[in-house]
Amino acid sequence: MQDFWKADIFFVVTTFAVIFAAVVFIVLAFYALVILKEIRLLVARLRAETDQLADDLHATRDRISNEGWLTVMMGQWNKYKRRQPKSEGKVTK
Repeated sequence: MQDFWKADIFFVVTTFAVIFAAVVFIVLAFYALVILKEIRLLVARLRAETDQLADDLHATRDRISNEGWLTVMMGQWNKYKRRQPKSEGKVTK
């Protein structure tokens, strides 16, 4: 009879351990799926941004090929100078 109780206690403890392990596995699997979904969305956004960057670089390369490097850089310099504030220490009323 002692062996029967020992076996019964072993199977009860084993059952609870398996149920606990299954619950932990399900929770971890859920979090893994959430993380994988976020990674998928991030990769899609990175792919779109990379395509846009590639288009911008192609346009810049075409512009430099057509207009010349110095002309493009001077155009950028002129844009920069136009954005500077015009009043440098002058007080106007």
